Amino acid sequence: MNYIVQRYENSREEDRLTTIIARKVKFETTIRVFNEVVYSNKFMRR
Repeated sequence: MNYIVQRYENSREEDRLTTIIARKVKFETTIRVFNEVVYSNKFMRR
């Protein structure tokens, strides 16, 4: 358990967020929210 805590405390958060998987999650989330806004009834009523 100490190894896990030590590993987490010594890692750089910005490095973790720049991995390919993190980029994919960010992209998919952005597209999902974009589609919800663009295709929602509220947006179309404007």
